[in-house]
Formats: sequence, C-alpha cells, structure tokens
Amino acid sequence: MSNTLLTKRPLGSTGLLVTPLCLGAAPLGEMPETFQYGTPEEQALVTLRTAFESPISFLDTAAS
Repeated sequence: MSNTLLTKRPLGSTGLLVTPLCLGAAPLGEMPETFQYGTPEEQALVTLRTAFESPISFLDTAAS
C-alpha cells in the first residue's frame, strides 16, 4: 500500500489528522447483543497490533 494513499487528512473541524482508511474495530469487542458473533481475543489482539504497526491512525469503535 502506498504511503501517499495514507496521507493524513483533517477529520472534520476537530483539528485531528487521520488516515483516510479506518479500522472498524467494534466487532473486536464482546458485544453479542449488537453483533451476533464474537471475535476470539487472540485474533482481536493480532488485528489491533497489525493496525498499530501500520500507517493507519483511525480506529472506529462505535457499534453503529
């Protein structure tokens, strides 16, 4: 993936700069009432570690 594609941009008027790609991380938590499945803890940790080691700086944890 080209780093040019992941150049940080303003997030609305918040003053925060984030990458245009976001990791939707809500399904990684234990929320069976929202998601009809759970992600095994070890897989969730691998996913988060990979995201933190990448240029992605935007994680969305909202359930909906």
